[in-house]
Amino acid sequence: MCHTRASFCKRLVTWCSGSSREVQTLIHASQLSHLPGIMYPHIDMPLISAFVERWQPDTSSFHMPFGEITIMLHDVWQILRIPIEGRLVTADEGSYELQASCMELFEVTREELLTRHYRDGEVFASSVMEMCTGDRIAETEAIGWMWLMFGSTLFIDKSGDRIRPSCLSELQNGLDDVIGCSWGSAALAYLYRQLGIASRGDCGQITGCLTLLQAWIYEYFPCFRVQREGVPVGSDIPRARMWTSGPQEKSDDRLRSFRFRIDRLTAGEVMWMPYGPDIVSCIPRTAYTGWIRYRDMMEPYMPGRCLRQLGFVQTVPMPIIRPSKAVRAWTCSRYRVEHPHVVGDDSWRLFPESCSLMLSRYTPAWSPSSCDDSYMTWYTRYSHPHLMNEIHAPPPVVLTRSNSEIMEQETVAGKSISSAARHLDMDEEEDTPRHTRRHGIDISGRGLRGSGTQQVRGASIEQPVLDQPEFGGEEADDLGDRDPGLHLVDEYFQERAEAQRRSGSVGDGDDDVQPIQGLSRQRKGGRFASTCIIYSFSII
Repeated sequence: MCHTRASFCKRLVTWCSGSSREVQTLIHASQLSHLPGIMYPHIDMPLISAFVERWQPDTSSFHMPFGEITIMLHDVWQILRIPIEGRLVTADEGSYELQASCMELFEVTREELLTRHYRDGEVFASSVMEMCTGDRIAETEAIGWMWLMFGSTLFIDKSGDRIRPSCLSELQNGLDDVIGCSWGSAALAYLYRQLGIASRGDCGQITGCLTLLQAWIYEYFPCFRVQREGVPVGSDIPRARMWTSGPQEKSDDRLRSFRFRIDRLTAGEVMWMPYGPDIVSCIPRTAYTGWIRYRDMMEPYMPGRCLRQLGFVQTVPMPIIRPSKAVRAWTCSRYRVEHPHVVGDDSWRLFPESCSLMLSRYTPAWSPSSCDDSYMTWYTRYSHPHLMNEIHAPPPVVLTRSNSEIMEQETVAGKSISSAARHLDMDEEEDTPRHTRRHGIDISGRGLRGSGTQQVRGASIEQPVLDQPEFGGEEADDLGDRDPGLHLVDEYFQERAEAQRRSGSVGDGDDDVQPIQGLSRQRKGGRFASTCIIYSFSII
């Protein structure tokens, strides 16, 4: 299950547009007022699930057949247009202090707060809207709006119709503290942590800013793109608006199709630099190497593992940034990762004088997908590029359904059967109180399970065969004629290739091969099992 707060976002848009000019001025000053309007009302759960299965929390990256790829800070800026520079979000107060902040904001007693507005450490979203509007002063109304906005866009959790009071820590002294924070790094750190938790074998849900993840997939993987909106590229409009996010079929067939397609992805099918060349000069912080943080959640940020996204030849990366303590068991409830907070905060402040990726030691890529000869040898030795085992797979299932359209007919084992595409509207469940919600969507059509724990898929999974065009074919989503940034990338790499040919060298990478040490027990036996299709969870 992918959690979203689409209905809250709609209310926030209405709330802001109907408020006074003074309140709007305070909200717009945060540079976050546009977030509720760009969140996707529908999340493609099979697509998200297929990518979560590829996430490796030790490297903070997706392990694909062609190497590693991840969401970087410049992706957050381009997709969401929220501040990257600024202070890390480090405030982490206790429950008693947060309750006191709620009492002060609502102007109620402790007894009234706990009986009417508070339950299980969380505040009802309806109470925030009720108590922070009306005859309240402009700053109080703006604080209430920001509080609800954080819990509905960047830091979504599983609380349903409630919201955690932790975001009030940055709002206690007014909105000035909000302006100086790096909300881009905070949102990315929170998403990294949620991806790590969701990658556990028994997890059936994922939270975080899934609009960021889904838009990132569309940017880098043209074969999974949906219809594009008519938004001018190159403006200050967040690129999340570029893509249409309608309801998608939630079926086992689509999930297996995505798994099969990802297993056959090549580096040439990836749009490594979707925003244009030389992205580091535009967003210098994306070359930062160290830790990113959201309160008590600290995650390693290692752009050196994905140099191709920065326009350089991928070489064998440096060893991972090790946590001081980590427990990554099969069960998501036992997921614990700790990093040294002081060191992490210092590394962020020292950039760019220190803790910066030394790009001068790397070779500029003559092709967007360039990698050193030793990289794939090292990568295939210490990772699992492929998840599906073709030797033990049953006869293939042929699917003619793409991600941008849902066919009403599908061919299975030579027989044509009608398929009623089920478009499950996530708005129906998102605001349902947690104690009445039914968890565990059964996408096979057999109804809803009564438990939130998903079944582990074993060797009985059928192997699909996709009928999709190659990247760049007639049916591929070619944006070159509409996106000027892509033309710049083409010219950029053509010039590099010509320079390499004239010099007669391609550039050697680092021959010092370092293994990935300390990889977590993400799948059965600590690695993806080789005798079955896949040991994994499904969040759909």
